[in-house]
Amino acid sequence: MPLYLLTHQRELERPSNTGRLVLDELAQYANLQVIRLQWQRKNPDPHLVQLAEQQKLWLLYPASEPTEAVVRPEPLCWASQHWVLLDATWQESQKMLRQSPYLQQAKRLSLPASHSAYLLRRNQQAGALCTAEVVVQLLALSGWPEQGAALAQRFRDFNHR
Repeated sequence: MPLYLLTHQRELERPSNTGRLVLDELAQYANLQVIRLQWQRKNPDPHLVQLAEQQKLWLLYPASEPTEAVVRPEPLCWASQHWVLLDATWQESQKMLRQSPYLQQAKRLSLPASHSAYLLRRNQQAGALCTAEVVVQLLALSGWPEQGAALAQRFRDFNHR
């Protein structure tokens, strides 16, 4: 099953976009399909809407409250889940989530909180990660640690350029 990078339009033009790293690095692995879709408020992707309605879509997004119930798929498996990750600034991703009812229907998976190493943008949300960092964690939790390590190295090189 693929990971959908639901990308805000402005993110497509930003040189600091880490979704591009994910696409480039994981393209070499046939079992790790990553699809970039441009987010559209008025015309959402019909496949994502259908997956959300069928409760087959997992949104990788931090819990909005510390007490928010977060469902975990057991076992956590890249291949048997439909994943969507909002590829945008934190301000844009909050807007995307708020303006997309189908994303609010999706099951939500919050990864363990950690400190972001991302240096290329200001105004980062505390405890939140950039797109590449989230995918590194997802890969590690899904049994793809070598691929996650390769993406992490590519992110470190990009982050310190």
